Amino acid sequence: VAVDCGGYQAGDVLADYLQSGGASRLALLAVTHYDADHVDGVEELLERIQVDTLLLPDVEDDTGTRQELEQLARAHGCYVSWVSGDTVTVGFGSATLTVYPPVDFGEDNAGCVSALCTWEDRAVLVTGDLEQEQEQLLLEREDIPELDVLVVGHHGSDTSTGAKLLAQLSPEIAVISVGSNSYGLPAPEVLERLADYRCNLFRTDENGTVTIRCR
Repeated sequence: VAVDCGGYQAGDVLADYLQSGGASRLALLAVTHYDADHVDGVEELLERIQVDTLLLPDVEDDTGTRQELEQLARAHGCYVSWVSGDTVTVGFGSATLTVYPPVDFGEDNAGCVSALCTWEDRAVLVTGDLEQEQEQLLLEREDIPELDVLVVGHHGSDTSTGAKLLAQLSPEIAVISVGSNSYGLPAPEVLERLADYRCNLFRTDENGTVTIRCR
């Protein structure tokens, strides 16, 4: 299972990673939203790896990316499933992926889906580019456990990963997916909040690929 596939050569990077571990297919690729830096590697990935199901948020998209992903899926024999008003739960052996529908249908980032992966007593949460207002709505609406791993929202933007989320979910590890950028990410305010809540921090611009194994 993968969540999002965007960024510099993301499709090839993910395909290489999967194939180096002996994987020839993905059962599911979940997309949090339609920003290019979350989906612009999907075409490369589909050309190299069989993906059984593409899970997409059922929200409006004025860039045409939603339609492009649908067309790519059809061209590669990939089934498309939609996340709209109901939570989607998929079991993989002893692990479970829970995909929460958008809590808000405002601007693009507000319409992100979130993905929680649980295995035994371990939990990992990906919130895409959700902002703090929507993070709070998610916490109010869903029963999310304390986290072992949080993928920090919006690449470390100060608009995401609020103190309320960190206080309620108490992530042990925080991972920031971020590269060279002109936005000043990750924001100093976010780094300070993560330090305040004693999160062990890893960031891809400094640590490269971050691999976490649960035992």
